[in-house]
Amino acid sequence: MLYQVFLALHFTGIALLGGGLVFTDVILRQARRTTDVQRQAFLYNTLHSVAYLRGAVPGGLLMGLSGLGMIGLNGWHFFASGWLVGMWALYLFEFLDGIFITEPYLRKLARVTQKASDMGVADPLIDQMRQNRVHRVLLNLDTPVFFLIVLLGALRPF
Repeated sequence: MLYQVFLALHFTGIALLGGGLVFTDVILRQARRTTDVQRQAFLYNTLHSVAYLRGAVPGGLLMGLSGLGMIGLNGWHFFASGWLVGMWALYLFEFLDGIFITEPYLRKLARVTQKASDMGVADPLIDQMRQNRVHRVLLNLDTPVFFLIVLLGALRPF
């Protein structure tokens, strides 16, 4: 019975994380296309506060903790399944990237665009932050890595 509870929580986390990441991608693409500072401020604030903090982060935590609970109930035979090790390696990469790199970047970007919007002028720091290749690559990797995690769990190839 406890395993089914963890499984239901796991699928809820998957839905929240997937929805948050897809919503993040959609908003990022819109924000990169617009030159209006007020629209950028709205989009980046929505991205940080709604898509990321209310979707991706709780979904990722729920998915990770429930997955850990399911592993614990199955006897901690963690390294016996290659697909499970792969899922956890990708999950840890995504989780650490999200907590230590992506979230501070999105928070700062939302703050800078909001400040520029309040002043009514474009800040060159916004363009510098948007052109940062490390953040662009990591943000563009989030959704494909998530789908790879889901694929490993669904197919269990090795």
